[in-house]
Amino acid sequence: MKFRIFTSILFFTIFSFNSFGLGCTTPSITSQPSSAIVCLGGTASFSITATGPSLVYQWQVDQGSGFVNLSNVAPYSGVTTSTLTITGVTMVLSDYVYRCVVSNGCIPDAVSFSVILKVNVPPTIYTQPVNSAICLGDNSFFAVTASGSSLSYQWQVNTGSGFVNVPAAAPYTGDTTATLYITGATAGMNGYVYQCIITGDCPPAITTTSATLTINAIPTITVQPTNATVCEGGSASFSVTATGTGLTYQWQVDQGSGYFNLIDSAVYSGVSTSVVSISGATMGMNGYSYQCVISGACATTATTSYHPLIVHPTYVNYKPVTICQGDSTIFGGSYYNEPGLYPHLFSSAFGCDSLVYLSLNVSSAYLSTTTSSICDGDSILIGGIFRKVAGTYTYILPTISGCDSTIENTLMVNPFYHFSQSATICEGDSVLIFGTYEKVANAYFDNYTTYLGCDSIYAFNLFVNPVYNNTVNAGICSGDSLLIAGAYESVAGTYTHVYASVSGCDSTITTVLAVHPVSSSFQAASICSNDSIFLGGAYQHSAGTYTDNLTSIFGCDSTVVTTLAVTTAPNVTLDFSSLPLICSFSSPFVLTAGSPAGGTYSGVGVSGGNLFTPSASIIGTWGILYTYSDSVGCSVSAVDSIAVSVCGGIAELMSDNDFSVYPNPFADQFTISSTFNTPVHLTIINVLGETVHSQIIKTGNTQINMSSMAKGIYFIKINDAVSSTSKKIIKE
Repeated sequence: MKFRIFTSILFFTIFSFNSFGLGCTTPSITSQPSSAIVCLGGTASFSITATGPSLVYQWQVDQGSGFVNLSNVAPYSGVTTSTLTITGVTMVLSDYVYRCVVSNGCIPDAVSFSVILKVNVPPTIYTQPVNSAICLGDNSFFAVTASGSSLSYQWQVNTGSGFVNVPAAAPYTGDTTATLYITGATAGMNGYVYQCIITGDCPPAITTTSATLTINAIPTITVQPTNATVCEGGSASFSVTATGTGLTYQWQVDQGSGYFNLIDSAVYSGVSTSVVSISGATMGMNGYSYQCVISGACATTATTSYHPLIVHPTYVNYKPVTICQGDSTIFGGSYYNEPGLYPHLFSSAFGCDSLVYLSLNVSSAYLSTTTSSICDGDSILIGGIFRKVAGTYTYILPTISGCDSTIENTLMVNPFYHFSQSATICEGDSVLIFGTYEKVANAYFDNYTTYLGCDSIYAFNLFVNPVYNNTVNAGICSGDSLLIAGAYESVAGTYTHVYASVSGCDSTITTVLAVHPVSSSFQAASICSNDSIFLGGAYQHSAGTYTDNLTSIFGCDSTVVTTLAVTTAPNVTLDFSSLPLICSFSSPFVLTAGSPAGGTYSGVGVSGGNLFTPSASIIGTWGILYTYSDSVGCSVSAVDSIAVSVCGGIAELMSDNDFSVYPNPFADQFTISSTFNTPVHLTIINVLGETVHSQIIKTGNTQINMSSMAKGIYFIKINDAVSSTSKKIIKE
């Protein structure tokens, strides 16, 4: 356990003497007590070490009204020794302040630092999480109320295979807080069980009672009702199939002015079930529309599609029929050819019984013939239909009395003729067609008449193939050549060649050839010996001649030759090892440890290029960067560290043993292994004094990623409310 000192450091000089003469040695405290943090019911102790003859110890307590002497009364023991012990610590003792007065008869007495006793309590649960029932896709939470010192929470879930930590990802948030939130619950989470483990500074950790998450399914219709058809006075039904939690049903009807709920009656039954039945349907119910509203444990309802009730009537009808003499009509499965009144019971088109009377009347009929002729491809109207095929066509016309009259029409079809030919020419030529020279691709027609008066057609199809005149731009590099019209050309100019196309027509291709030059250039460059320059396809740091082969905008090779000179950079060093102890209250001084002289310093506490002010820096070890530039512009830097101490007579509470860093040097990341009992603040500072990283770390191993940082020297500083320590690290 790490203790903190809450009082200021007292500095004073003691001149020892008593009222009877010189030579009396006063007490001196060489080791001060430290503040203590203990758990409720535990044991705490404060110890000091003192020197001097015949020492007498007296421990004192300040409960808020000043220091008073302690007695060896529970919970205290050892009140007159160098170690005060407190057994069975209670909460009332938290924040009490203690000190020890050491005396031996010489003046003055030695008084220790004041220290504080902190009492932590173990976790206690006041409110347990409770079961939660929600609808699919809704949000929920589980909460616990607890007390204790420095509580931490870890929610766990049992999905059927035992409790595991709730993942810190959707649909969960707050998995390490007093309240676990669930956003957009899924059906698969139904029946999940949750609990929370609560841990504090003091053992034991405690676990809440478990709570169950129930996911209620919203109503979902899987089978819709269908239309219902019934005869007048008959029965019908509508049904629906649905899934969900705690389903209830309510059937509704729309009679023409909107839907309203049905109630069980002489006509309706099952209005609050999945099937509603209708008895004794009347014609007035024809066209009524029905739907069902399905509710459940969730607020969301589901409504079926609406469907009508179709009620078909029954009939008593008279059917008058007139037939021609010699014909008959079928009625009720029997043929009738004599006038009269015949009754029969039918099923209507909708399956409903109807009584129909046949009233039969008989009339006379007639027959006539005629002929017609047309040209092939024409048509003529015969019996209400346009006919164009030779043959005899019979059609029926009604007489004035309503009986059929038969007409027979014999149709003759005279032929016509169609001739065709084609020709192909090149663009710009012509051909004689029907007495005219034509040069446009097209179909040309001429008409003739046969001796039967029918048209004949002569068709001539003309095709025109194109000729081509193309210009091509081409470019080559000087010294190359290009194949043009069967010859390799290397001189800029215009080349023309005539070809025959695949259709036999002449085509001209003109090639305009450009010849692009290649080039070479020379240049000089200079760098310092600690720099490099990209030449010859690589970074160079040695003097010499380097050649780069480049490509011009026309794709031709161009050569650049660079002569590189290297100037030796100065040898720069920085060494602060000879500096004396630097205290935080020391006066500013000029830095002179850099070689060669004349450079500039930068870092924490540095101003004006070389003035270091200890009070402007933070207590610890910090890097200082020294940069020197020579007369030719070569610049080199070196780094060393300066330690600034509190110089208060008491060592810092933290030490290098409290944490370690590995690996050091490192590549991209390193690990800090700490033994601090409480969280501390970590800061990483570069050699310029700039903070590049900051975070809170706890006991154990913490990985720090610095892959985005530049290579070089950095300083780690760790501090709490009253103390700090630091270390140097190197990124390679």
